[in-house]
Amino acid sequence: MLQESALIFAADIDVQNLLDAFGLSSPRRAVALIIDGQGRENVEQIKNQVKWMTKSFNSVELRRDFELVFDTVRELIQNYIDLGCNVYVSISSSFPEISAALYAATMYKGGTPLAPGSPNMQLPMLRVLMLPKIPLYILKVLHRDFNGQAFQQDLSERVIETLRREENMERKSGSALVNYYINKTLKPLGLVRTWTEGKNLKIELTNAGLAVAKRVEDYIKLLPKKEKKEEEEKARKKPSLVLAR
Repeated sequence: MLQESALIFAADIDVQNLLDAFGLSSPRRAVALIIDGQGRENVEQIKNQVKWMTKSFNSVELRRDFELVFDTVRELIQNYIDLGCNVYVSISSSFPEISAALYAATMYKGGTPLAPGSPNMQLPMLRVLMLPKIPLYILKVLHRDFNGQAFQQDLSERVIETLRREENMERKSGSALVNYYINKTLKPLGLVRTWTEGKNLKIELTNAGLAVAKRVEDYIKLLPKKEKKEEEEKARKKPSLVLAR
C-alpha cells in the first residue's frame, strides 16, 4: 500500500502558491494554519478545490507567535508521522518569523519543507536557524545568566566559561571572539542591540533575540552533522582547541 502524505501550511499566502504546495505533495491529509486571522478567507476556497485529493482537511487558529507555531507544528508533524504519513510543510508565510518557525519545526521533526512560489526565498529569520554554535551560546548565556542584558566583558568571560564546561572548548581571548559574533552576526540579524555606558559596551537581547535564546537547545540540535563531526574530530586531536565558527 502506498504511504499517504500530509501537508501543513500557513494560509496567509497567495491561493495559487498554496495550490502549488498541494500539487507538489499530493496530500491525503491537510492542516491549514490561520495566523492572526490572515488567510481565513482562502481556506474554504482551497478546501473545495482539493477535496477530490484529501480525505481530511482541518484548520487551526494561532496567534502570530514563533514559539506557539513552532510547538504546534512540531506536534502536528509527530502526529502524522505516527500515522505513517510522509509529512510536507509549506514554509511560506507573509510573516518572516512564522516562516522560520515552520522551517525549524520541519527540520527538527524530519518533515519535508516546501516553499511554493518562492524558489529563491530570502528570509532573515531562516539565517538564524543556521547560526554556528558560538553565537547561539552568546544568546543562551545572555538570556540565562544575565536576564538579557550585560556588559561585554562580563558576557565574554561567561560565554567562554560555559563553552569550556559544556562543549570542552577553550580559547585564550574570549572578548575578541564574542565581539566578533556580536558585530558580524547577531547585530545584523537584529538579535541584539548595543550601546556604551561610560567606557563599557553594553549588550541587550532584542525581542527577536529573546525568542531565539529561549530555543537555543533546539537550534543546537539542528546544527549540521558535518559541523558536529568536525568539532569532535578536532577535540580528539587537540587538547586545547581554538574556537572557530
